Amino acid sequence: MLTFFNRKEVLLTFDLDHLSKARSKLKQNDIEYYVKVVNTNSGTWGPFGASRRASLGTIGQKLNYTYEYHLYVHKKDFDEAAYVIRSV
Repeated sequence: MLTFFNRKEVLLTFDLDHLSKARSKLKQNDIEYYVKVVNTNSGTWGPFGASRRASLGTIGQKLNYTYEYHLYVHKKDFDEAAYVIRSV
């Protein structure tokens, strides 16, 4: 079982297709994984009480970079997972 304490990030990407290929490779090799999705538009609350999107909008922002995908595996599987997804 993957928990916060025994996992390690093996991939960070903005490309959903790249993430899907990496997940398929991990599944083929029976490596357990966890995916965390971060919406970069949600922002954090600034000193003036508004999120980045609320104050600035999305002007000039590339929509391809809206979601950030973090792929984690167990620490003991990290080397094997890195090797498996290197060819993706």
